[in-house]
Amino acid sequence: MPPLWRRTSRSTRFSGCSLLAPIVQDGRLFCFPAPSAKTAIPAGVKIIASRCFFSNDEIVEVKIPEGVEEIEESAFYGCDNLKKLTLPKSLKKIGETAFYGCAALEAVNVPAGIAIAADAFAGCDSLDAATKEAIASAIPQDNTKIREEQYKGDTSLTEFTVPQGVVEIGAHAFDGCVNLARVEIPEGVTKLDWSVFEGCTSLKEVVLPESCVELHGLCKVFKGCTSLERVVFKGKIDGLGGSFFAGCSALREVVFEKGVGVDSFNSHMWNYDAFRDCTSLVPVIPDGVSDINSCAFANCTFASIDIPASVKNVYSEAFLDCAQLMSVTYSAKTKIERGAFAGCPKTLKKKKY
Repeated sequence: MPPLWRRTSRSTRFSGCSLLAPIVQDGRLFCFPAPSAKTAIPAGVKIIASRCFFSNDEIVEVKIPEGVEEIEESAFYGCDNLKKLTLPKSLKKIGETAFYGCAALEAVNVPAGIAIAADAFAGCDSLDAATKEAIASAIPQDNTKIREEQYKGDTSLTEFTVPQGVVEIGAHAFDGCVNLARVEIPEGVTKLDWSVFEGCTSLKEVVLPESCVELHGLCKVFKGCTSLERVVFKGKIDGLGGSFFAGCSALREVVFEKGVGVDSFNSHMWNYDAFRDCTSLVPVIPDGVSDINSCAFANCTFASIDIPASVKNVYSEAFLDCAQLMSVTYSAKTKIERGAFAGCPKTLKKKKY
């Protein structure tokens, strides 16, 4: 998943630059301080540098002239109003997230022989099917990865077995596959990304292999999987990212076969909204969890919860509006922030040990 940089109306590479002329050095366009709605790239440019037009909301149409050979990563990231893009025959490479999130982009030609990074046009939801297919065909084949958005919204998909040799499943790879009821993920898969199975409303059970443990920074992996009942982690995962299971209203059981591990900060956090609206959940917090973040269990309906001594912090609103929560036990050494049980019954019994 691409980094969430601060949004701005112009490139941040030369923030504070008062020049009105583009900055080009050795054929590389670094900065374009004052682009217009119809932006023409200067002659002599061979490379459009990383973040050159990052998050610029002035641009509506861009024509890249002949002679340009490469558009680097995030060059036009988040240009919300960009609708038309013309690419030259000379262009050989488009880098990662180059046009990520250009949601208004409707028209782009795909030159022959070009190599396009898998997530270069991720989030460009206004492109038609033919253009998306042309972009996909220009992505170099990588048999070790299911690329970003590869099966997004595919309603024909009912079951899927991840091929042997795959080590990574990209962001939104199966997002919105509403008829996907069964998925098998083999050992060897080490990396998932954001929203991999978000909105897969027919998915009922998932087993994540022992090799897949780095989950603390991943958000919305199973968000909105309303039929999901059971998830098994075979490895010692290092945490749960924000909204990991949010809205999984049928989720009853989460199994940690080998307990839990820690992240690079030697902690194990269940992040914000991790189990929000999991109204069927009977949670078991394993020993080793160190932090329960805000709204991690918001709107859940379980009646009791035991918080292990490993938990150092329970943050504000962690159990927000758990209207049926009647009893909670926790260590006297655990720091419970004010408002951690906001919206819970006034009769809630809190027992320290």
